[in-house]
Amino acid sequence: MAPGKARLVEGGALVVGGGLLRLFGGDLELGWFEAHPLGVVLMLAGGVQLLDGAWRLTRGRRESA
Repeated sequence: MAPGKARLVEGGALVVGGGLLRLFGGDLELGWFEAHPLGVVLMLAGGVQLLDGAWRLTRGRRESA
């Protein structure tokens, strides 16, 4: 799998997982972490990976053309 596509898949999984924690975590505590803020952090990290993956895919198309 191309690096850009892998980043898109990883980023999408982080955004979905973070969104689920944010929506349904409520007062859940995961060790030292509360689910709500952890979900937000996961969604932000996933968003960065989505942007990076999209950038890698567009850069790869420009170089091969």
